Amino acid sequence: MTVQKQDNFYLDGVKSRYLYDTVIVSDYSRPTGLPIPDDHPCIQTVPKDKWDSSVYNTGVWRRCLAKWRIENNKLYLSSLVGQYKLSSVNKIFADWISVDIILGNGRFLRNISYSEYQYTHFLKIERGVILERKVLTKSYEPVTRHSMCGPTIHSSIQLRRFIDTE
Repeated sequence: MTVQKQDNFYLDGVKSRYLYDTVIVSDYSRPTGLPIPDDHPCIQTVPKDKWDSSVYNTGVWRRCLAKWRIENNKLYLSSLVGQYKLSSVNKIFADWISVDIILGNGRFLRNISYSEYQYTHFLKIERGVILERKVLTKSYEPVTRHSMCGPTIHSSIQLRRFIDTE
């Protein structure tokens, strides 16, 4: 499978990388990012001949890229490119999203089958509201041949521990 372009996330104004979530999709229609409702009154379908060229590649299976903002413990959809676009509004409160998600920001540390950042944010979102936030801070360690075999934390294990602590 081609590596998919990710949606952009801004956590309290800081650009963050989408790492993992608990939404399960069996048909691979949503390989990265959160779901976009096609029946929302503020989301319009764009005719195929008007799509942005950035979604015409194997790295964007869902033919849409989104920008999400987390402000004041609420999740907002702030832009769409591709098969959908926002109507005249600047952002939409994402009340259709209920998910546990992991975002990373700060210094990029390494990528060994998953991305590891200086700050890993665990967010529990229910109907667009952030109910719980936890942050894992990792110190920077230069990657060497020996450190690549050392202890690492996989995002699915982190997410399971986050869910189990309730």
